[in-house]
Amino acid sequence: MKLKSAEAVCRILFSEVKASAIAMTDQQVILAHIGIGDDHHVAGRPLQTEVTRHVIEQGEMLIVDNEEIHCQQQGCPLGAAVIGPLKQGGQTVGTLKFYFRSKKEITHVTTELMSGLTMLLSYQLEAAQLAEAKELAREAEIKTLQAQIHPHFLFNTMNTILSLTRIDVDKARKLLRSLSDYIRKNLTAATAEQSTLLEELQHLRS
Repeated sequence: MKLKSAEAVCRILFSEVKASAIAMTDQQVILAHIGIGDDHHVAGRPLQTEVTRHVIEQGEMLIVDNEEIHCQQQGCPLGAAVIGPLKQGGQTVGTLKFYFRSKKEITHVTTELMSGLTMLLSYQLEAAQLAEAKELAREAEIKTLQAQIHPHFLFNTMNTILSLTRIDVDKARKLLRSLSDYIRKNLTAATAEQSTLLEELQHLRS
């Protein structure tokens, strides 16, 4: 999950969940932190607490107090937390965290909400991964099809040009020029990720 997406999720949850702060991480860094403690729990920085690493390693939700949070910043106002694992493909890839000033503020409803949200977010991560895999597969299929078509197309075009040289030299010359333009554009496109609509129209005109 990207930093902007994580921040958007945390802001929504912060407005709905009665927590002092909401945070998300991946396996290495803080993706977002909204609420108290945001002066040193900053997006993009390395993980600040050992309990976060523990949840990532064990893949289970934890409820901890300030001693277990063991933030390295002196005077950190984060007194307690519920930390849930975010999973993708059976592996813990990050965490969702509800922070409170005191462990007394954590209720059964809080833990149930955390359980449901981590399940929902994990499902969304799985769906995004699947969609990305399908898109990559589709692109691979297109490139394979292009690789199969191009040799036949070039062979047939060259045969046509050779035939035209015997009956219409000017037309053969024009067709050869169009073919050279087509090859040049394809070589250029091979180094780019996407073709523009204008480039596709130029290919069709060739």
